[in-house]
Amino acid sequence: MKQLWIRFRSTVLCLLSLAAVLILMALSGIGCPIRYLTGISCPGCGMTRAVWHLLTLDLPAAMAYHPLCVAMPPVAGLLILFTVYPKPRARHILLWVTAAALLAVYLWRLLTGEGDVVVFDPQNGLIGRIITHFINNF
Repeated sequence: MKQLWIRFRSTVLCLLSLAAVLILMALSGIGCPIRYLTGISCPGCGMTRAVWHLLTLDLPAAMAYHPLCVAMPPVAGLLILFTVYPKPRARHILLWVTAAALLAVYLWRLLTGEGDVVVFDPQNGLIGRIITHFINNF
């Protein structure tokens, strides 16, 4: 029972740490650090806004931000469950299926160019702006 409590506590602390990082990024104006640095959206771009709209019961807006938003709460719950009650094989399968689904949706959104959530704009990322600055000034 003590090991179960330790695993649960570790999981909760990890989630609280993640929430703190997300809050700091939001307060600094950096929504997605990958997009901020590279100018290219990550596979999860729009997920936070989608879950927020899901929590406010605005399903159309949630789906517009990220089509997999409805799958993420159950996936997160299962990952927590598999951490508290270890099921390594089930956890690995869940992670691979989730990663494959995220990649498939990401490529579809990137290639179709639907909406303005997923963008490919490397010249406006921090790295692109730094390179452009050096090229123009040296």
